[in-house]
Amino acid sequence: MDFIVVFDITKAGYKGSENLIFGSFLIIIGIFLCLGLNTKIFKIPVRFKRKFNRIFSIIYLVFAICFTTVNLIFTYPDYYEIKKAYLSNQCIITEGYIKNFRPMSDNGNAFEEFEVDKMKFKYSSIYESPGFDNNTSYAGIINEGLYVKIYSHKGIIAKLEIRK
Repeated sequence: MDFIVVFDITKAGYKGSENLIFGSFLIIIGIFLCLGLNTKIFKIPVRFKRKFNRIFSIIYLVFAICFTTVNLIFTYPDYYEIKKAYLSNQCIITEGYIKNFRPMSDNGNAFEEFEVDKMKFKYSSIYESPGFDNNTSYAGIINEGLYVKIYSHKGIIAKLEIRK
């Protein structure tokens, strides 16, 4: 059977990179503030007290560093584990027709669920996941009766193929 690859974790990459870029931008701003460059670049009036400026700058920089670090600590290990399992052929391969498909509803259910060959899969595009998480409400392709081949690790879809 011929399949079309819809999702591959090795090609999709690390999904938390947008937050890391944003966090890096915040850190750069914090460094500018701490160095006092904000008064030269943005021409902040001298009437603001320097001590308050310095304390705010340090608090801002610490927040930016914490935001970026926490984001990396909580998202990258999952991505790395799933990608490593896929590359070392440790994923469970499930093939068959999608059954019991429950799309994300408008009433607040943030997850989509389905079964393939008695294996259940659950994902959401609202909650960041390293694997496939494209809900039908966001132009996802999963639907009842679709024939798929899924490579998964710990219930996370590392690779999704659909039959031509």
